[in-house]
Amino acid sequence: MNTERRRRPRILSILPHPVPRLSALLGLLSIGLVPAMASGGRVPIHQVPTTISAPGSYYLSRDLAGAGGTALIEIAADDVTIDLAGHTLRRTDTIGDGIRTAASVTGIEIFGGRIVGGRRGLSLTRGDGSSFEVRVHDLYVRDAADVGVWVEAGPDLAVPAHVVIDRIEVSDTGSHGISLRFLHGARVEDCVVRAAGGNGIDVQGGSGVMLAGNSVLRSAVYGIALFNTVGSTLRKNEVLRSGDDGIFGLDIEEFMIVENQMGNNGGDGLDLKADHGMVRLNNSLLNTGFGLRFVPRKCLPSQNILVDSNWIIWNQAGDIDHAAMCVWYNPFT
Repeated sequence: MNTERRRRPRILSILPHPVPRLSALLGLLSIGLVPAMASGGRVPIHQVPTTISAPGSYYLSRDLAGAGGTALIEIAADDVTIDLAGHTLRRTDTIGDGIRTAASVTGIEIFGGRIVGGRRGLSLTRGDGSSFEVRVHDLYVRDAADVGVWVEAGPDLAVPAHVVIDRIEVSDTGSHGISLRFLHGARVEDCVVRAAGGNGIDVQGGSGVMLAGNSVLRSAVYGIALFNTVGSTLRKNEVLRSGDDGIFGLDIEEFMIVENQMGNNGGDGLDLKADHGMVRLNNSLLNTGFGLRFVPRKCLPSQNILVDSNWIIWNQAGDIDHAAMCVWYNPFT
């Protein structure tokens, strides 16, 4: 299998719900940007660093590069759309981020170009425990010294976080490619993550996370890693040549892992410390460790892990390793 060939992300039938694009002329008037507005009511960004302090639709007028400050573009208002318009936003140091949000904004959409360098390409956080709405799509993020795309909400899982990341490519990061923190209701779909210095896609805390149709290649540690999550779904992802396990889960429950491909990983294809879930219709082959490894946290009838109709073959340590009889499996199709 040639994993070095540049792959075009698959397009699934699961269509994301976009964050609405809103324009607030009164807010623009308050900061004097109306004279600079282009046709269609969009505001050009001509230089960086810059701070967006009013709702509206913004776009890069050309390739931009810079350093200094916490970010090249700081978003300090709700309901902001940024269209990179095919241009490159390049950070020439590793101190600050490409684009970041203030701690209390929501209704953000970023798309349509390239973000290169910096500490993080995107750093989007909401720290006040309120609803968080973000869509990031059709971007190429590379050469971040830390994480390529970081999205974090407050730890209050009762608050929904409507986060969609789709059709982006992240490569050559110093740490994780895409990192999600404490999100209740997030989707990462049809993305490509290459050569992450940590985990390709890293999810910590939260619930109801969907990872679907992603290709994760040559991560230094885990391809996809889940920690302390509830109700996560992994479907039709391809995880190849990770330094350790292809898919790793620690303290996860009520999960579904279906129709994924794990191959040529340095550890196990799939390694779970988990309860109450399903592992079905996956392919796991040519991994250095086991094809599938399970360590249930509790061995109770209600906490069983169903493993059914997976194709597991040619793994160096063996096909399946399970530590308790509450794992029920039929490994081959």
